[in-house]
Amino acid sequence: MLRGQPFRPEQYGAVIKASDLEDAQKFLYHIFARKLQPVVNVIYEREPYQFKIDPENDLRITFDKNLRAVRAPGIDELFVEKQPVMVMRGHFIMEVKFNRYLPGWVRQLVVSMGLKKGPASKYTLCLDALRRASELDYKLSTGRWQMGKMR
Repeated sequence: MLRGQPFRPEQYGAVIKASDLEDAQKFLYHIFARKLQPVVNVIYEREPYQFKIDPENDLRITFDKNLRAVRAPGIDELFVEKQPVMVMRGHFIMEVKFNRYLPGWVRQLVVSMGLKKGPASKYTLCLDALRRASELDYKLSTGRWQMGKMR
């Protein structure tokens, strides 16, 4: 129940599927009970690979690409991609996960391609991109942008 009223899935349209009703009820309960609002919708395509040669090591490599952000979507727009801001255009995030060891061929591939090892929070990258887009919008709308510098 939400605020003493029974939860009615038809109120939320495409937000949930019948098979996910219980999880959706819990999620929406916390959203409404705590008056929470989404800040950013992080959207990307994932290309996953799992290597079955050594099941105990469970090597997984994923490529996350076309990272984009949507500013403060309403709860009924969580799956709507309205006015997305592209993040890291032309780049991707490669995640390598394993249980026991990093295979030598993966290490050689990373070195040969000149890839950088480090943290990559898609949430933080999206928030930063939205902040920069807002600053640019402000500068352009107020006429404070001139010859590549702020007045």
